[in-house]
Amino acid sequence: MDPPSCDPLASADVLIRPVDLRSPDDLARYHAGYAQANEHGRRKPTTWSYPELVESLREPSTSERRELFVAEEAGDVVGIAELELPLRDNLHLAFMYVGVPPEHRRRGIGTALAARLRAGAEGGDRRLASAWIPGAQLDGDGLPAAFREVPGEAFARRLGMDLRNTDVHRVLPLPVDGNLLDALAELAAPHHGDYRIAGYVGPCPDEHVEAYCALKAAMVTEAPLGELEIEPEQWDEQRLREEERELERMGRTRSSVLALAPDGSVAGFNELLHAGHDVGNIYNWDTLVLPGHRGHRLGLALKVDNLCRLQRAYDDGRWLHTHNAAQNAPMVAVNDQIGFRPVERVGEWQGSLAGLPS
Repeated sequence: MDPPSCDPLASADVLIRPVDLRSPDDLARYHAGYAQANEHGRRKPTTWSYPELVESLREPSTSERRELFVAEEAGDVVGIAELELPLRDNLHLAFMYVGVPPEHRRRGIGTALAARLRAGAEGGDRRLASAWIPGAQLDGDGLPAAFREVPGEAFARRLGMDLRNTDVHRVLPLPVDGNLLDALAELAAPHHGDYRIAGYVGPCPDEHVEAYCALKAAMVTEAPLGELEIEPEQWDEQRLREEERELERMGRTRSSVLALAPDGSVAGFNELLHAGHDVGNIYNWDTLVLPGHRGHRLGLALKVDNLCRLQRAYDDGRWLHTHNAAQNAPMVAVNDQIGFRPVERVGEWQGSLAGLPS
């Protein structure tokens, strides 16, 4: 097979090329640049480990196509980028990540990488670039009234992108005192009456697959999205089972709890992930209570129940990470009760794909 082509986009000495996803050495070089760029200046960065990155790319997905790129100068990695193209839904979007280590910034490398991502995304009906960008670091006491724009945000604005939604990354020190969790469970219990909570670890049981897929799809329609242009995701058993196999390869174990209504239907869920190759970090993924079942403190009950299960199963957790839209007051209140504290603002940015550098 021919070697990847190289594009001299940033300068005569900087070459941008695709990463060979079958090459451990190439992936290791990419990961080193990614980790350096992703962790700079952040209090609690969430960086995929090298094994997680490799395993996430091992099998093709029917839901997305991913491409990785490196910018190299004199044999050194001076920037990296990732392009993610949804294949089932949101075909108007191209998700992008550009990372440049601080010592190589302001040389046009990020702009050249963005141009390479635009070239990879063009075609079909793709019209919007979308990016998740860490912003102001917070001290845990709350959100300041005004923010100083950080380099990643300024870069996105220069590319013509706009801040469409603001999330807040919160962390919870682990383990949480069992007495607090018991008290919170008792506080919620009188409000959810005949609802009950069922839990499982790993793959979703067959009897809950349809409901679980409906909950995953509803995350987009029910979560606050600000001004984001995003469509509901399409979830079916194939997509769910693909995700489960990927998590297993990555060494991530998902603990799920479901709120079951009196009629047996699924009213809500919460997901926690233990990362075997990212020791110390636990991740809260989706939490949702469907309309018609709200007002019963099910969100609090679900999160407390799953956290109790996880702490019984693992003793290596040091931090539990979660992200919520800043305007999602009910979920923020639940997280505050449990003890989460904000560590950074995270912006969801979008802009015209055609407006990116070419």
